[in-house]
Amino acid sequence: GGFAAWRMPQDLLGETPKARFAEALIRQKIQEQPGNGLWFQVLGDLHYSRNREPEARDAYEQALRLSPANTEALNNLAWLLLTAQEPGLRAPDKALLLAEKAAASNRTPHVLDTLATAYWATGNREKALVLEEEALARTKTHQAFYRSQMEKFRTTEYSSSTLFPEPGRNSDIN
Repeated sequence: GGFAAWRMPQDLLGETPKARFAEALIRQKIQEQPGNGLWFQVLGDLHYSRNREPEARDAYEQALRLSPANTEALNNLAWLLLTAQEPGLRAPDKALLLAEKAAASNRTPHVLDTLATAYWATGNREKALVLEEEALARTKTHQAFYRSQMEKFRTTEYSSSTLFPEPGRNSDIN
């Protein structure tokens, strides 16, 4: 899935002085290099890790306007649109398009998991299971997570109220 928050150092989560400092540095880099989509992706990751979902969405969208092929921004925006705690931000059909584009050039397990989740969310359970099996086959360290995803796809229906782990909760998954 979108593992931006799980990659963020713990001291950058929440409203800590280090997190505020990191955000200030990222914003300074954006001012210095406004055409560099990577800085908007990093800002989106920081917002996501701090549970600022609308701000994360906006930053990822700006990253993609500047760098349409940014696989991590594609993947992380797709994950956000699938798993937002705020149901009004969820957009599974748009997430599927983004995840397909990300997976076209990046077959890493977390990208495949996002694509699988998007297929599950849009009603294609069979395709979701095939992709999650591929994610499982490509990982050596997070097999339990991908197996739990497969079980969820088999036994649970996606809805706008489906709960996902809060960002940053499963810091051992990436």
